[in-house]
Amino acid sequence: MGTGVTRPVDLWQALARLVCRWPKAIVLTWLALLAWSVPHAVQLPERLKGTGFVDASSPSHYVTEQLRERLGHPASALFVFLEAREGDTVAEIRLRRAAEELQAEIAALPAVREVTRTLLPREGGERGVAVLTAHLEVDDERAQALVRTLRALVKESGVPGYVTGTAAVDRDIAALSQADLARAGAGVRLRV
Repeated sequence: MGTGVTRPVDLWQALARLVCRWPKAIVLTWLALLAWSVPHAVQLPERLKGTGFVDASSPSHYVTEQLRERLGHPASALFVFLEAREGDTVAEIRLRRAAEELQAEIAALPAVREVTRTLLPREGGERGVAVLTAHLEVDDERAQALVRTLRALVKESGVPGYVTGTAAVDRDIAALSQADLARAGAGVRLRV
């Protein structure tokens, strides 16, 4: 009677045997898991912000809510920067006029609590800059909806400028992520 040498079963060998024995079952299981994940993947953009997942039970969310409720801290803020080139008196006059008009238009929006305007002085050849800070009564998610409106107002003013702030950055990242997902989805072909 011979004593056969038994060697330990390697995990990769066991996996290879499994794949060779039941390839259709493995493919069907993979397709079932893929089909199960699609409804969850479709909901993912709603649960994500540009800075990560939205978690209403997180300590940072609690602190933000307490600052807002107890101390009157704005829920969110957006910043509008308007620029005028140095030496162009007409541009500087237009900058001041546009900043005043934009301040009034932004203050009239329903989600805006207050708008402050700051004109930054020139320093050695720098551009003149007007900064409008819109303190909002809404959370960051709803503030993202205002970004498009503010950008349209800045464009209509005729003065070079841009809108920024956490909500604007989150909106831009979300838009880029959606575009990337669309491109990735368009490039994937499933062959069975």
